Amino acid sequence: MRPTGPDSAATVPVACLHTGRTSADDAKNKAAVLLTATVRAAVGLPRATERARWWPAVSGAGRSALGRWGPVAEDAGMTGTDTPWGRWEPAPLSEVADLFSAGTTRGARWWIAGGYAIELAVGRAFRDHGDIDVLLLRRDQLAVQRALHGWQWWAADPPGTLRPWAEGEPLPDHVHDIWCRPGPAEPWRIQVMLDESESESESESESDGTEWVSRRDSGVRRPVESIGAQAPGPVPYLVPEVQLYYKAQDPRPKDEEDFAAALPVLTAEARRWLMCALERTYGRHHPWSRRLGAARGGCAP
Repeated sequence: MRPTGPDSAATVPVACLHTGRTSADDAKNKAAVLLTATVRAAVGLPRATERARWWPAVSGAGRSALGRWGPVAEDAGMTGTDTPWGRWEPAPLSEVADLFSAGTTRGARWWIAGGYAIELAVGRAFRDHGDIDVLLLRRDQLAVQRALHGWQWWAADPPGTLRPWAEGEPLPDHVHDIWCRPGPAEPWRIQVMLDESESESESESESDGTEWVSRRDSGVRRPVESIGAQAPGPVPYLVPEVQLYYKAQDPRPKDEEDFAAALPVLTAEARRWLMCALERTYGRHHPWSRRLGAARGGCAP
């Protein structure tokens, strides 16, 4: 049965809405990756309206060592994806970065996630994308409404449904996904995902928690400062080992492609962290574990 559209008052069944997955996610979609106007002007690159596609050339491990800029390919434009819950036309990376960097987020941390995070880590575009994901900590969730002021925000609440997210409303802990679009007649443009954070000491308040906690396994955690890196632009993105950990639950062909592309840029420390996280959550025999190599010193129980 075709579900009720998201413009109605009822919640909408969205079976594909769960951690990191959407029906649009598997569709092929070429999204332009453009620098902000300020950075383009500073380094003499074409304006965004000229639709040239540029990627950072990566040196070293491909994290913070992002070097010179060089053209990779001409942007072929974006192709939309129709879903039972409305059309998806992912926003270009430059638009997302501008929206979340505009100052309205008031110090909230955010990171590009999903396949784009892997491409930013690798330093090149290598596949198509059906959506674009932004990760925030749950404590900063209202920064989404400030960054996307005037947009429609629909929360996956309960998981498997969509319902409007009221302005200023704290979302329940079980809600991790939010679909966003500029208006009811507009396509979905951005998916937001929420992760948890906790305080490492009693002296920290909950709002200042410095430890990231996986929404999939509360035993998988690391300092908030260590889950992100930054590409020129600047564009913050989720480090590849954390993004691959989420992709590892039930790898699809595109996840395997992301893993293969990211593997050469993973440091020994990143490989060890990912291997131990996989072992803890998915067991010792995950298919990616052997390709990551043995974790020196073993993994903590």
